[in-house]
Amino acid sequence: MTSGQSGPLAAAAADQAQQTPDDLSTLAKGVGVALVGRVLGRGLHLLGQVAIARLLDPVGYGMYALGWTILRVAGFFTPLGLDNAVLHFGAKFRRYHVARFKRLIVQGQRVAVLSGFLVGVLFYATAPFLAVDVFRNDELLPIFRGLAAAFPFVSGLLVSAATTRVSQRLQFSVMAEDIGQPLILLLLLALLVPLGLTLQGVILALVLSFAGAFGLALYFIKRLFADVLSVHQAHDLSTGRLLLFSIPTALSGVFFSLIFWADRLFMGYFRPLEEVGIYVAASQMALLFAVILSACNAAFAPMIADLYHRNALDRMAVVFRTSTRWGLYISLPLFITIWFYPAEILTAIFGHEYSGGGRALQILTVGQFANIGSGPLGYLLIMTGRQNIWLVVTGLAFLANISLNLLLIPRLGLAGAALATSGAIAALFLVGLFTVHRSLALWPYDRRCLKGLAAAAATIVVLQAQQSLHIATPLPCFVLAAVLSFTAFWATVLLLGLDAEDRMLIQMIKRRIAPTANRRAQKR
Repeated sequence: MTSGQSGPLAAAAADQAQQTPDDLSTLAKGVGVALVGRVLGRGLHLLGQVAIARLLDPVGYGMYALGWTILRVAGFFTPLGLDNAVLHFGAKFRRYHVARFKRLIVQGQRVAVLSGFLVGVLFYATAPFLAVDVFRNDELLPIFRGLAAAFPFVSGLLVSAATTRVSQRLQFSVMAEDIGQPLILLLLLALLVPLGLTLQGVILALVLSFAGAFGLALYFIKRLFADVLSVHQAHDLSTGRLLLFSIPTALSGVFFSLIFWADRLFMGYFRPLEEVGIYVAASQMALLFAVILSACNAAFAPMIADLYHRNALDRMAVVFRTSTRWGLYISLPLFITIWFYPAEILTAIFGHEYSGGGRALQILTVGQFANIGSGPLGYLLIMTGRQNIWLVVTGLAFLANISLNLLLIPRLGLAGAALATSGAIAALFLVGLFTVHRSLALWPYDRRCLKGLAAAAATIVVLQAQQSLHIATPLPCFVLAAVLSFTAFWATVLLLGLDAEDRMLIQMIKRRIAPTANRRAQKR
């Protein structure tokens, strides 16, 4: 009996050991693609915003920015969390229930577009109230009504891009959502400039850019899942079952996002506009960490859903630890640089009048670092069917954030807003970390993290030495600090030696960067 059981157990263990390199290879490729895509997409988005600001006058750009902010905030809830639902269910159905997977794809798109359409109709109907009664500017009315047409495309794009990620090939999601939409917007703006660009023309270009990106994502779905979509067997997948999973994830997404946005609203209520501008500049710099985390999450979510449905918990633990450790490795040099030279960074990028936000930037980066340092906890809970737990955790953190903003901003100003946000983020992920450990028996840290701490200590010593140079000009000071920080950190990591998992990830990144050189080496 004993020997009969040891064979299957040994085979399972050997299979998991054999599959772990494949998991890390998929993770490395996904993070690399997502990180490059997100950085490029952010650059294109920023270029588009600069172009619009220069083509319009400040008043026109202000009205556009207000409408864009409403569209973005509403976009967190408009898909009803179906972007997470297709990842959670798709990982299982793609492997075991092809007919259900087809139904999931079709139904997810229909419900998302319908939800976006209904929200758009509601936004169109309430546009007079928002423009005249809330913002006291009737010129906003045609802007809001024009943007109402974008909601179905925004909702459909989010869900369709998530559907492509079920394949764990992130380049399609990146091309449609991160690069496609801002690139289409830039091209449309270039076409409209010779015709005499107006604010209404910018709104039209924005709506069409989301429509084009949505169409691109649908094309990728057809290309990736042609075998699935060709299945004629019908299978009833309850919409209620989808929404029962997706709506809590949508609400938790709203709570989570508002934790990062509520501080700006309270600053506008309690403090002078000058302080609001300085604080927003500081918070924009702190959000650089979000690019790193979003790239890790984009690769992590479909992998975790797949491994969980296959009950490969050991492999899931390896991916969780590795993604968390490498998130720390990538962000630690940036965190240390910002901590040493916050005022110089703000001055170099935004101007001398923003240097007063240095302390707030330091505090905000602590919260963002806690976000990265605890790993992709939200996706881990959502993709393992614990979305209601994550909803409760994010809801409590949001209430704590509101309370801290009300308490600290009137007394401490910029620092109070930063403390409220960072405190809520740190509490959120501390509770989430222990929730994951208790419910899934997973922990993201092991002895290998000490290597990162040693590298951070060496980087701190190097930047302390740089401070003795007393470089007065902000931009050279910031650039030198960034170069020294990344060099010192990674030199220390390499000197201490890479683990097998780390070497595997490095090799995958090298193959992505220089595929031609690798092919030549293999031929030799």
